[in-house]
Amino acid sequence: MVKKIPSLSAQLGFSIEGGKMTVPKSLTELPYGQRLTSILEKNPLFKEKPPKGLVLVVDLTGEQMAQNVYHPNNWQLFDKKPENIINPNYAVAIIVTSQLISPEEIEKLIDELKPKINIDGGEIFIYETGLQIDPSFLSQIKDERQTIFSKAGLIKFKVGPTQRPSKKQPSINELLTQARFKKITEHHPHEVDFLSPRPDDSPWKKRWRESIIPNIIKMYKALGFTEIDTSIIEQKLRHSKNPPDDLGKARDGFGVEAKASCGCWINVDLNGAVTVLNNCPDHKNGIPNEKVWKQKKETTYKLGETPLPNQFCFDCGANLIQTIQKIKDYPNGRTALQKEIKCPNCGLLSTKRLYVPNKSVLS
Repeated sequence: MVKKIPSLSAQLGFSIEGGKMTVPKSLTELPYGQRLTSILEKNPLFKEKPPKGLVLVVDLTGEQMAQNVYHPNNWQLFDKKPENIINPNYAVAIIVTSQLISPEEIEKLIDELKPKINIDGGEIFIYETGLQIDPSFLSQIKDERQTIFSKAGLIKFKVGPTQRPSKKQPSINELLTQARFKKITEHHPHEVDFLSPRPDDSPWKKRWRESIIPNIIKMYKALGFTEIDTSIIEQKLRHSKNPPDDLGKARDGFGVEAKASCGCWINVDLNGAVTVLNNCPDHKNGIPNEKVWKQKKETTYKLGETPLPNQFCFDCGANLIQTIQKIKDYPNGRTALQKEIKCPNCGLLSTKRLYVPNKSVLS
């Protein structure tokens, strides 16, 4: 009987054992191997893996954890065990399990794998089989895992079933979770200067640039301040590496120090934290017109899609659109939301997870 080998175009390797030429074992020979390799070979993130480097498979389907190393081009077993590789620098690490892994176990596994994975775009996949998950629990799983992967410095996080649930089979039987480390080139994103005019600026863009700082000053004057220092937010806007986030800080009046003629003096850092540097007898919170301040702070979040007036895409000039989705309600009276800012032409510009009071969410 001819031994079945992977049906890949990549050339197979051979090894000498006992004076005979043999074909090393393939990942596809394992019970889950054919299915796993078929999924990965169609996976867009897997195609982005570092061009050099092996694949570490952590198998949790048996009674004891097993680790083996494979060539990603033909899925053949590498001739060394993981413990014998002096300087591992895996392009991909794959965790395979026949049950749902707890958040605590995932965090532990990632901590153990991180030193072994290529820091220039190395990837982690978790392939879970034999499941019976109600689709309504998927958002909770995603929420828990996204926090873990983000904390570990991984990007392009995604989790979902390998097949869409159907009416005949509504439960989720397989899950694939994936993410990767930033590539070296992504650690130094191109800076954007929002305040300096450009020769190719259209009239609206020129007016928009010129209005950013005056709008911040106008905001603080409405609060009763007469001396407004915007140097911190100006510096941020001249060297922005996260345009949607930095423009949001400017819109909210972050990165400003302000003084009032009555003696009140506050500092608002880039995260929105307010420090009262001095207050007069009439304004114990350091804000002369506190009524306006409270109205400003009472932010509401409308679920669904909302056009953002006077907010434009920096690249094409189109009006931006905000989409807010509810993720989960918590017993403590707060709600988890997912906020996305999109350009109708350029696509998704930013995404952010929010935890807000239930009363501030409008359906």
